[in-house]
Amino acid sequence: MSNIPKNPVQPETTSKSPTTFNSVRNIILRTYYPNIQTLYEYLSIQCDGEKIKLIRNDDNSEYKTFLETSAISITTDEIFPKNTLGVIRNNNTFESMIDSVIKQLVARFDSRTSISNVLTLGFTKPRTNSNPKGFSIQYDNSVTDQIRRSPVWNELFQRLGEDAMEYILRNASIFIALNHKSELSAANLMNQVSSTTSAKSPFTLRMPSTLSAVAQPSNTLIHSEQNSKMEDIELLTKEDSQLSQEDLSLGQQDKNLSQDNSTWFTSSQETICEIIEDPILSNPILKRPFGCLESQDNLQNKAIKIKSSEKVKISSRSNISFGRHNMFFYNPGYDSNCGFWFGLPKDHILNVVRSSKSPNILELVACHIFPRQFGLCNVFDDPQTDSHKLFKLYMHRSSEVDESKLQVPSRLKKLFPLLNRLIQQHKICRYDVLLNKFCPKKCDLLTETDLSSNSHQVFAFVKEAIRQVIPGEFWENQKIILKAIEKFILLRQHEMFSLHEAMDKFQAKKCKWLEMEGVKNNKVEADKRVEILNEFIWWLFESFVIPLLRTNFYVTTNASYKYRVFYYRHDVWYHVVQKGISSLTKNIFKEIPVENEEELQNGTLGYSTIRLLPKDNKGAVRPINNLKRPIRKQVIHTKTNRRTNQSVNTILKDTFHILNFEKERQVTDRKSSLLGGSMFSLNEIYKSLKEYQQILRHHMKLYFAKVDVRCCFESIDQNRMLDIVNDVLTEDDYALHKYDVVKCESNAIRTRHNRYATSTDDFANFMAYAKELSRKFMNGIIVDRVKETYIDKKDILSLLEEHLKNNLIKIGNKFYKQAIGIPQGSVVSTLLCSFYYGVMEWNELPWVKNDDGIMLRFLDDFLYISTNKEKVVKFITAMHKGHPKYGCFINDKKSLVNFDVKIDDTFVTKLEGGLEFPWCGLLIHTKTLNCKVDYKRYSNSLIADALTIKTAKNPGELLKNKMIEIVTSKCHPIYNDTSFNSRTTVLLNIYQNFLITAMKFHYYVKGLPHQGRQRNETFEWVVVKKTFESACKVIQSKSQTQKIDVQSSEIKWLGAHAFRCILTKKRSYHQGLFVHLTKICNTPLQKSMMLQSVVDWNRSKVFDDLLF
Repeated sequence: MSNIPKNPVQPETTSKSPTTFNSVRNIILRTYYPNIQTLYEYLSIQCDGEKIKLIRNDDNSEYKTFLETSAISITTDEIFPKNTLGVIRNNNTFESMIDSVIKQLVARFDSRTSISNVLTLGFTKPRTNSNPKGFSIQYDNSVTDQIRRSPVWNELFQRLGEDAMEYILRNASIFIALNHKSELSAANLMNQVSSTTSAKSPFTLRMPSTLSAVAQPSNTLIHSEQNSKMEDIELLTKEDSQLSQEDLSLGQQDKNLSQDNSTWFTSSQETICEIIEDPILSNPILKRPFGCLESQDNLQNKAIKIKSSEKVKISSRSNISFGRHNMFFYNPGYDSNCGFWFGLPKDHILNVVRSSKSPNILELVACHIFPRQFGLCNVFDDPQTDSHKLFKLYMHRSSEVDESKLQVPSRLKKLFPLLNRLIQQHKICRYDVLLNKFCPKKCDLLTETDLSSNSHQVFAFVKEAIRQVIPGEFWENQKIILKAIEKFILLRQHEMFSLHEAMDKFQAKKCKWLEMEGVKNNKVEADKRVEILNEFIWWLFESFVIPLLRTNFYVTTNASYKYRVFYYRHDVWYHVVQKGISSLTKNIFKEIPVENEEELQNGTLGYSTIRLLPKDNKGAVRPINNLKRPIRKQVIHTKTNRRTNQSVNTILKDTFHILNFEKERQVTDRKSSLLGGSMFSLNEIYKSLKEYQQILRHHMKLYFAKVDVRCCFESIDQNRMLDIVNDVLTEDDYALHKYDVVKCESNAIRTRHNRYATSTDDFANFMAYAKELSRKFMNGIIVDRVKETYIDKKDILSLLEEHLKNNLIKIGNKFYKQAIGIPQGSVVSTLLCSFYYGVMEWNELPWVKNDDGIMLRFLDDFLYISTNKEKVVKFITAMHKGHPKYGCFINDKKSLVNFDVKIDDTFVTKLEGGLEFPWCGLLIHTKTLNCKVDYKRYSNSLIADALTIKTAKNPGELLKNKMIEIVTSKCHPIYNDTSFNSRTTVLLNIYQNFLITAMKFHYYVKGLPHQGRQRNETFEWVVVKKTFESACKVIQSKSQTQKIDVQSSEIKWLGAHAFRCILTKKRSYHQGLFVHLTKICNTPLQKSMMLQSVVDWNRSKVFDDLLF
């Protein structure tokens, strides 16, 4: 529990004490440090009654703020040295005191437990006893350097004295706030997640790169006071901590809403290792969301007090989900005649025993269906086992099972007749005939979507296969299971399906095969029956339905239908693939002769594979080059001699950071930047448009023109690209600095390793980089890992040359090399593309740099706006003629202007029916530059296709978080800044945001389990109300940097009106919400003429074209 008193002890000082004493309320820190306090609170208690003045009248504000906003946690039994407070012996300096601390920390370092302190990184035990300092220096430590140079730390040393200062640096975890504001009462100091640099520490586990925190002293944290977006968080889990996110795009908006507004920097200490090793922290059953801060202590104490010896097993059916991902993008099997293999996979246990001469085939089948009864690896006892490993084990356990030692429980021997029938019925089942009957080939149709079998046909095939193979005696509730299988097939990509959902309303007592003669049906017996039934249903889905689907169908998505799942027979998909490969190998890829394959594979990057994604309903496919998967080339680590497979993107990540560093340098001066009009985020678009709008205070007529480059990645000249990169890289050497980030994200505390590049001259200034991060991101902790690597410019160019000129892919059994363009899917492709077309702008379109116009380009989408009509005509004409030197040619059909212009006697498509110009998902007003969301993009598309409904764990909490995520994703200043948009436009943007949110709310609620009488409409109203409140928080949180002339009451009224308007179409389903919505709508705001104008449906007619 926290040691913070209700009324902190005031220090003995004649100066004015701080007006507000903040207890550390950050949930991340409180989760891991129960005794976290502000530095001022802690020292006030320790110095109580002593003649030490922590704060004096003449102290500067920086020192006071340092004490008031820093957080500290002491995790030692060592007593604070009160007797020597203020004493500095022999005129020892602050620097010599730090050296003494480092010496002590290095001496107690234990490599076996990997426990260390950020202060000791770069320092080791001395090689000889003659070393006067007591430690050796391997490399510079920017954390200790920062402390040595810090005036506030030196001042604190002078106040506390030598012993107290050593005690703090040696035993405490300290967090220092970044960008603190004057109103400290509004700041929520973050609780320390980890003070250790152990490999098991959350600071060294992988976490999102979009975090901010900086490391300073021994245990220091940096805090940036911005609003985040996640109100409910959960404990760190092993699964979450291992997730790696290489999304390093800058300017990405944080999607987490929280009560805490802080980003911190920390150093390290030992105690967190004990917490992280707790099994309870790596157990998914504990992923319970916290609702409010007041409830955290109880949950936190439960997590921390579990002993490491205790094992927590997850047996709840709602926590066990089937591995649906195993059925996607699976290549077909072939028979001995090179024909397609239909039915169950060749290595499925039912096919293995089909030709087996073993006398124990029934025992083998039994141990595959009921592995838990044999003590084998299973999903119930080992819920965190890798899903791919489990999937393979459940199909065939040859590596795990010794046939001669199988001991069958008597309960299962009784099932042998049923299992024998199962085997025999599988032998005679003609899966190919069933497939042709229920999912006939459609190779004569014109479109890929039509070529797929619809989900009802697929279900009919699976249903009949189950009827013919699985003995009916296994269940009396067959309709329930078949209904669950139908729902399973209809699910969208990424949606999960739990065992609990599959067995909902299924009654074990109706399964006669579970009964044992002479055994009373008491609780123990009932539990055993349910246990066996669970195993059978799990096997049915995981080892029969999923293998059946992936062996007979290529399961994929469609670019035009987002997450909707499409099922193509493998023999049909083969024709689609051949058509796509023919196009690729004709224009983009060249086949490599067999004699050159081995030589090319010996490169640094190896080769990757591609898959084809249906692009639309016109037969087009899109190649997806998967550069995130480990390449088929082993990398040997020199230190551990361990062989691992790395992905191409992992190998290129250092190059990405360096290019990103150069990009950041050039973004500051757009007029001279090689990036030209490149935009990397909505923030940059907003900033550019607002600056241009301010130049045009006296409104003049604006001329718009947009063009789209045809095949922008594939048309880039490789040699010219390398020349451009050579110019972009302005340094001969670059330094890469490592740091860790801890943050609340997606309902969990996650840690990710990250790094940033800089020139070797600026390398040591990590604090400056951390402060820069704190302006962009929210709510996190940054730990300086004091690790650096250096990369030579020549090495970067050499790696990029191999990446561009030797991009190898494998299709079938053949290798191909990309002959033109740059690889799509590469982590560096976006930056390379932006620099390439930026240089083209400089050389081919120099007039777009003038102040009378603005060029915006998002990858291949150009938009030029100017008050000079001739320049816009010149731009659109030049782009239509193309730039052969750069391989740049546009798609004429996608060009658009807002005035009459003719090229080669042909008019360019002109904007009709309004003044809102569409570009990259925005509608930009051609007179005012006001921006709205372009919802016309969603016309004739089903809203449900864009959703992923998660029902396995805490579906209610996931619903709430999803609605918050949806509504806040469009609460950007480009839509809500009333100094950029008119107030009417801002209100309309808010209203339409709620309209689309209401549509998604309906489909999400409808997709949740327990519908009908079990629905909790009271909770649904809580979710809707929370959605309104979250929108208010996020919109108004920007009021300190932008003008937001909108009241919370207006936002909530618009939200209620939007939900009532949309749900009226489904009123019978949402009857319980209308009382609450109507109550809000009937407030005096309904008489506002402006609000009534905003909600006029004529302004939102575009929503009529959305399929709802």
